Amino acid sequence: MFVGAAPQVQLAELFATWQSICTAETETLSVQHQVVCLSCLCELAHTAECRDRSMLRRAIHGPEHVDPGDILWLASRSRMMQMMLPFSSQAGGLQLVSGIASRDLDLVRRAGGVSQVNLSRLLDIVGQWHVSPSLILRSEGLLTQTEQEILREFFAEHTHLLREPRSAS
Repeated sequence: MFVGAAPQVQLAELFATWQSICTAETETLSVQHQVVCLSCLCELAHTAECRDRSMLRRAIHGPEHVDPGDILWLASRSRMMQMMLPFSSQAGGLQLVSGIASRDLDLVRRAGGVSQVNLSRLLDIVGQWHVSPSLILRSEGLLTQTEQEILREFFAEHTHLLREPRSAS
């Protein structure tokens, strides 16, 4: 679903989902967080299936050390987790088909997958361009210090991608 969103918006959604999970803000994830979780599992499965293991090694040795167990089964376990998630029927219909048109999303919504309100929220995210200047703070524990610094430098050079802080009225 978010494949059409600007990369900085994809990062912001990833970091917001990460923060929501780490802080256990709610028991139920929003539909956009659900789509992000399914996308991450899909990417993990794809990365585990690739012959080039460098990305997988980088992910395993990130700021949170992960023991992947038997890497041979990582892809199938990730796919199984996708199917077992309680929200997979909602978010899965949106996440699995990247070229899905908005009129096609209506079919998913009418089938009980996504409410019109949630559908509007998801489509709004795809259309965003600017992100909060504080997005890097949400990446704590997900990115290494070096990766955070690279992101800070990027946004220092590309300030036009950042949303102006709201003034107190």
